[in-house]
Amino acid sequence: MKQLYSVSWRHLLLLVLLSGAVLTSLGQISVTSGSPFSQWADETLESEGIDIYDVVINCDTLNQPPQMGRFDDPTGATSIGLDSGLLMTTGEIDYALPTTLGVGASLGNPGDPALTAIVGNTNDACVVSFKFQAQCDTVRMRYVFASNEYPSFTASFEDVFIAQITGPGFAANSNIALVPNTTQHISIFTINATTNAIYHNTNPIGVGYNEHSVILEAVIPVQPCTEYSLRLAIADEGDAAYDTGVFIEPLNCNRTGPSALARNVSNPANDTAYEDCADGMLTFFPSGGCFGSIGGPGATDVTVHFGLTGTATNGQDYIINTDSILIPAGVDSVNLPVNVQNDGIAEGIETLVLNIYDAQGNLIQDSVAILYIKDTSGFEAMAGPDQNVCSGRPAQLGPAVIPPAGTSYSWDPGIGMIGPLNSFNPTVGFTTVAPQQFSYVVEGISPDGCLDNDTVRVTYLPTPQSSIVLDEDTICADEFATATYGLAPGPGFTYNWDFGSGLNQALGSGAGPFLLDYNTPGDKVIRLSVNNGTCESDTVAVNLRVHPVPTPNFVLADTVCVNEFTQLSYSGSATPGATYTWDLGNASPNTVSGPGPHFIQWSQTGFQQVSLTVEENGCVSATETQTVLVVPEPVATFTLPDSICSGELLTVIYNGPSGPSATYSWNFGNAIVLSGSGAGPYQLYFPTPGSQSVCLQVGEGDCLSPVLCRDVEVTGRPVVQINPVADQCFPGNSFNFSTVGGPADVYQWDFGASASPATFQGTVPPTVTYLSPGEKTVRLIVFGNGCQSTDTAEVTFDVVDPPSANFNVSSNAICADATVNFSYAGQVLGATQTYF
Repeated sequence: MKQLYSVSWRHLLLLVLLSGAVLTSLGQISVTSGSPFSQWADETLESEGIDIYDVVINCDTLNQPPQMGRFDDPTGATSIGLDSGLLMTTGEIDYALPTTLGVGASLGNPGDPALTAIVGNTNDACVVSFKFQAQCDTVRMRYVFASNEYPSFTASFEDVFIAQITGPGFAANSNIALVPNTTQHISIFTINATTNAIYHNTNPIGVGYNEHSVILEAVIPVQPCTEYSLRLAIADEGDAAYDTGVFIEPLNCNRTGPSALARNVSNPANDTAYEDCADGMLTFFPSGGCFGSIGGPGATDVTVHFGLTGTATNGQDYIINTDSILIPAGVDSVNLPVNVQNDGIAEGIETLVLNIYDAQGNLIQDSVAILYIKDTSGFEAMAGPDQNVCSGRPAQLGPAVIPPAGTSYSWDPGIGMIGPLNSFNPTVGFTTVAPQQFSYVVEGISPDGCLDNDTVRVTYLPTPQSSIVLDEDTICADEFATATYGLAPGPGFTYNWDFGSGLNQALGSGAGPFLLDYNTPGDKVIRLSVNNGTCESDTVAVNLRVHPVPTPNFVLADTVCVNEFTQLSYSGSATPGATYTWDLGNASPNTVSGPGPHFIQWSQTGFQQVSLTVEENGCVSATETQTVLVVPEPVATFTLPDSICSGELLTVIYNGPSGPSATYSWNFGNAIVLSGSGAGPYQLYFPTPGSQSVCLQVGEGDCLSPVLCRDVEVTGRPVVQINPVADQCFPGNSFNFSTVGGPADVYQWDFGASASPATFQGTVPPTVTYLSPGEKTVRLIVFGNGCQSTDTAEVTFDVVDPPSANFNVSSNAICADATVNFSYAGQVLGATQTYF
């Protein structure tokens, strides 16, 4: 990583050179390495009359060998021609030695933007920047540009060196490292064996670079004792393989005897005086010095003889009544005032030029110092407009715009001033109970050294105080709060009240009292500021808590049944921690607490009342009362026989008291319901025998009767069948009948009209005889447990009239082999006849 160093020569002069490696041999240049190397910049470039400081180097490194350092040729044995100085390279300084093998080192470091802007892509840049002041008016920098790019790459890789200066007389970053008598920068392309060859040396001696330039010189005209910045930069172009270096001799400052500076009296760094505000002065130095101990006082008295020229006229534009000045021994400088005259004539910029002569009047230095004289600077110190300031409040004085950098201000008196008195915008503040006025005077000195003053009058006015008094800081939403200004009202006071959110109305005016009615609960902030027409108090605030008034709402059924528990529940806005006062009248239980739910009942019918009042945070609700109708419990009643026969039709009907809104819930079990609804009647029957139930529950409102169930025994009907009988002949028939099935209690036989007997009641009938032939049917109905058999049993048979056996024969006598015919002569009775 590249290291940046910034070092002042004043500290470096106290340092001992750090240990390093000196690479040298007889008859060749030597280079000194070691780290840090920021010391080399001022140690190798400073000379008498030159002060170098604020050094910044981008190519310093802790690795060996470094990219820059010191070079020495004390015997003058090399072709460089410089005794010593600063060596800057694009690789490593040991490649400057003739004994080093190779042509360079590629460090992989970036280039420099300023060099890239000139030649294109650059690499391995080494940049040294510093500030300097000179005790002379001309600084000379001698240097030699060398490279291993020579001679093969003078049209391929343009390694380059620049020296950029910034300061009075130069545009920012002006390049002063140029090919003599041209505006060309220094590079491989601009100085080589064919281009500007007179400045090129193709036969280096005692140095490792292939070729180098002759000694080149940059002449820098400067203003003595004035700060300049110099930036030295060298880099490879295109690639970083072949090294290039520049050998730079210490800067030279030509000093010849006494020197002088033209200065503004109030701002010695300025060389301009102004007719309307700032005189000038000439500062003389015994030996050209301007840095105190460096320039140095003289050992003996020095008399400086001078003459004045320029466009300004002595006695008209300025007054100097002497042509010499004595600088006593031990004194490093003497000032001579230049009284500038304001002639009221617009003359533009005029000059006073100082020349130094010897005692015989011979010119030895011309234009040593130039003082510029202008008609006006335009500077005006501004204290700002007069103003009223409220007691205890800060206010700002001074101009509305920031003055130019370098302008100084001084305020008087200090009373009421807050902070430094040299601010151009000071803050003032003063606490008073009665109006007081002060005049503040500001004296300003511009960057040009011009003095001006201005006055501002500040009147301090008493500031009202604000205070709020509440009769109480907590109220209920249905109550009024009282707010009042808490101090004695003053004449002309106005009161700026802010009663916060949710305000319904505020009854009152001025300082109060105000009756405040809020339509919403919550924390309210009441604010007040007071002013007397000019000054307004700070705003004070107090907090008022408005609690909501709880609501007494609760939920209770409109109608309940006697002795039946019903739920009572609070449904209002209060929290469970509120106080709930219930009045339950005749209910049981008679006392409950809290929001519920509660379960209560009444033993008496009729209209009953329940009331509730709620209190929370001291706020009491209205009382809510609800009326509930307690109705009797309905009765479920109906009649049902104890027993019936299966399939027997049954009528069921509710026969108790009920209202028109009553409801009936019947359960008929296994019965088949043929018709009916509501209270009945219902027509139904049970198809299967056994014990059956019919149940009923009657409801009226929310009241339900107990469920009433009645049982009925369903008796099965007996089943009977008559056994078959055979047909019999008539007369003489006799039938005995028998049955299958039962059991039965009662048998009812029907033998028909021609039978004897015709009917019979009993299990086994007697012998039955039919008095006439024909088809006969016997029927039987039985009863068991009072229930008639399901069907009538029947049996059918015939009583047959006997046939005759009469027949005819064809002959009474026949021969043995003759045939005789027989034929039936009786009545044919049926389809089938049997003959014997």
